[in-house]
Amino acid sequence: MDNPPARGLPPLPNVSIDLDSGRLTGASSGYAKRFAELRGVFADDEALTALIEERPEAVAYEVSEWRRSDEAGDLAFGTTVLQPVMVGREFNMTRGHLHRVADRTEMYLGLAGEGALVLTGPDGPSRVVALSRGSVAYVPPWTRHRAVNVGSTEFAFLFCYPADAGQDYDAVERGGGLPIMIVSDGQGGWRAETRSRHLRGAGTVSGRDTGRD
Repeated sequence: MDNPPARGLPPLPNVSIDLDSGRLTGASSGYAKRFAELRGVFADDEALTALIEERPEAVAYEVSEWRRSDEAGDLAFGTTVLQPVMVGREFNMTRGHLHRVADRTEMYLGLAGEGALVLTGPDGPSRVVALSRGSVAYVPPWTRHRAVNVGSTEFAFLFCYPADAGQDYDAVERGGGLPIMIVSDGQGGWRAETRSRHLRGAGTVSGRDTGRD
């Protein structure tokens, strides 16, 4: 094992998280992603356009993060809060990404509300994992992933990943989006539905934790 560098402790975070709302205070960075910035992400372009025209500044989700550095061996962590909004039949979701250093992993911890994590491996197999307060999900290496709010209230979760991982958002866009989307089942719940490369539904599969090839 390498000896530690001859230096004192690095700056330590002064961070707290409201476990009821998922809001983080003391973040070193953060942003609000508006629906107007998510064109091409949702399947129903007309529904998204109508939402933007009615509410031009509507926020889809907010991210707050703390990190000391981008160095290998360090960690970054934070929270995401997704709003309970439908775009056509589709539930609100994050843009989705692959880590820029693609063999890096990530963990999610549900804090508030009800959500789902969509995972797609390098060869296409996908899985949907339900998330709620206290539940934990693991994102394996080389996996594209996005979070979805499937409830009627804000969905908040904690994330933690290697600080050198980065995010490659174009990796999802280059593939025409993830192979499945999360839509209303018409009975107050949700289901995973396959989509073609051009974001058109091609079939459905029901279930809270669904593996697909």
